[in-house]
Order: sequence, then C-alpha cells, then structure tokens
Amino acid sequence: MGNMKNIIIIVVLVVILGAAFYFTRQYIGSNPGGFFGSSQTATISDETISLTIADTKEEREKGLSGRDSLGENEGMLFTFDNPGFYGFWMRDMSFPIDIIFMNDGTVITMYENVEPPEKGETLVIYKPEEPANQVLELNANRASGLGIQKGDEITLSL
Repeated sequence: MGNMKNIIIIVVLVVILGAAFYFTRQYIGSNPGGFFGSSQTATISDETISLTIADTKEEREKGLSGRDSLGENEGMLFTFDNPGFYGFWMRDMSFPIDIIFMNDGTVITMYENVEPPEKGETLVIYKPEEPANQVLELNANRASGLGIQKGDEITLSL
C-alpha cells in the first residue's frame, strides 16, 4: 500500500512539473522579454527583430560589452529622452556589429561591420550626422541583409 502511495505522489509531481514547463515555454514564446523587464521588437523588411532595451545610463554604458554574440534576429536598442549627438564605441566588444542611428524610427546615420578594436588600439567614437534619440545595434552586415538604408523608417513596437 505504501508503494502505491509513493507512485501516485511521483506521478502527480511529474504532471505538475510538466504542466509548469509547458506553460512557462508558452509564456516566454509569446513574451520575448520573459518574466523580467520589457521587450520591444523592430519590424524590418517583414522580419521581426527581438530587441534588448538599453534606456538607463548604466545599460547604455554597458551595451553589448562582454557578450559573445547576438542571435540573427536579435539586436539592442538604445533610447534617449532627447535627440543628441550621442557617441558610441566598441569597448570590451568581441564581435563586429552594425550601428544604426535613428530619430523617432527614421535612419539618419549607419556604420556597418564595425570591428572591435585590437588590444591597446584607441577607441573610435561613432556619432550620428544629425541628432538622434535611438541607436540600433545588430550583427555585422545584418543591416545590408535587411536592406536598411539612410532615410528608412524602422517600425518599433512594445
């Protein structure tokens, strides 16, 4: 009788854990930000790019530093309260990226295939040609693959 009780308890626990796993995957699949923080997406050439948002001073300073890579349909969006000539650099980066400066979703300046600096090399500061309030960073050559050009509108959604 005791063994039957243990088997029932184990079966119930397995069912509960299985259901929890299933619903967690469903939730995360429909909410790219997961349980923590907000996420945004960008729609470019009918493709959806999942964005990590950098909207605090600390997040903007860290950016993609220390990360090994971005997924093909991932990027980082830096947002600012007011348009300005914000400078970006590749400190502690380990992979090349495209840097796209925008003002309210309109592309104003692009730097493509920006390589991380070599050890001891002076950091290059990348700035927009006009004031920008958003900067999108994608994997290197992703902008050209998506057909992004100066003057394009990139649709952002919460």
